Amino acid sequence: MTIKNFTFFSPNGTEFPVGSNNDGKLYMMLTGMGYRTIRRKDWKSPLNTALNVQYVNTSIVAGGRYFELLNETVALKGNAVNYIHANIDLTQTANPVSLSAETSNNSNGVDINNGSGVLKVCFDVVTTSGTGVTSIKPILQASTLDSISANDLSLKDSINANNL
Repeated sequence: MTIKNFTFFSPNGTEFPVGSNNDGKLYMMLTGMGYRTIRRKDWKSPLNTALNVQYVNTSIVAGGRYFELLNETVALKGNAVNYIHANIDLTQTANPVSLSAETSNNSNGVDINNGSGVLKVCFDVVTTSGTGVTSIKPILQASTLDSISANDLSLKDSINANNL
């Protein structure tokens, strides 16, 4: 048996035997992410113009894959609740990430690091009137961890203690 795909040692000093699927798994392990969760940071606030939302400078990790939305515009449906999805299709090598506005949360949890298919992850819920955006609510960023040990903890909202 041989242990493979380690990130800390290069046999010849110039390359590491790690691929993008291994990196995806590493990101997910380090952050406690699942295939239905995201990490998101808006470096600049998205812009709302009529029935469009433009992601000016937003970073997202989904399925362990990091990508940036730089001036990406999504057309929205009027008088609707729009669920904005990142769609990751690794078979589309030129453009593996696309965005879509859908009428429900169609996040699917497809394991793109060990299998194939298109991962869909919802990251925004945008409500519109007939002429423009009335509200945007980002999807909560969740982590699943076995245990947390902290010297200090600050909360901005309430804590849910379902299984304590």
